[in-house]
Amino acid sequence: MQLTVVNRPHKSADAEYETDYRDNGQINCHLITIWNNPHSRDFNTLVAHELIHAWQAENNKDEIHGPYFVKLARKMEAKFNLREVYLPGIDEE
Repeated sequence: MQLTVVNRPHKSADAEYETDYRDNGQINCHLITIWNNPHSRDFNTLVAHELIHAWQAENNKDEIHGPYFVKLARKMEAKFNLREVYLPGIDEE
């Protein structure tokens, strides 16, 4: 996994997940970018959110922010004492 932190806000996102694939279609690397935005969710929450996307890629789950994503987000919140891993109205598909 590659985690990049950019020390400036992004115009339309606080974080982003991308899957880097090999030529044979297998996952090469998970790419997570977090932009430093003082008005966004905290760093750990953003990383948790993007890690769910990485899990989805590893497990061939095509939904982006569907019901299973929300379920995993709530589990991450409870397990790691995080808030707002999934935000209705913000993180919807």
